[in-house]
Amino acid sequence: MWFAVTIPAIVVEGLGVRAAMGRSKWLSRGNLNRLFVVTVLLGVVWLAGLYGVPRLTVALVERVPVEGSWIVEMSRRVVGMIWMIFVAPWSAAAYTLMYYDLRVRKEGGVSSAAAETGKE
Repeated sequence: MWFAVTIPAIVVEGLGVRAAMGRSKWLSRGNLNRLFVVTVLLGVVWLAGLYGVPRLTVALVERVPVEGSWIVEMSRRVVGMIWMIFVAPWSAAAYTLMYYDLRVRKEGGVSSAAAETGKE
């Protein structure tokens, strides 16, 4: 959990890997419960798509009177890939928002970009 916001720290702050991991650990300290809840919710959505949505598709495709199990397997894989195409960006967005939330909680209400421009 400590390293959940490492990638946003690399991208936003331009840190190296080790520095970003330290930054992520510092931001996460005292907020592991928030990170845990976000990670569990994202895991549930990911698993629902990985197992539930393709199985539902297979149940619908099996009703079609076509011979050959390759159609069922191909439909399961295609639907699973489409699901992941939609879920992956949402996961990245969730962790990025969590990074900004942790940063505001630790450092205060003004982001560095707003402080540089003088706008609050």
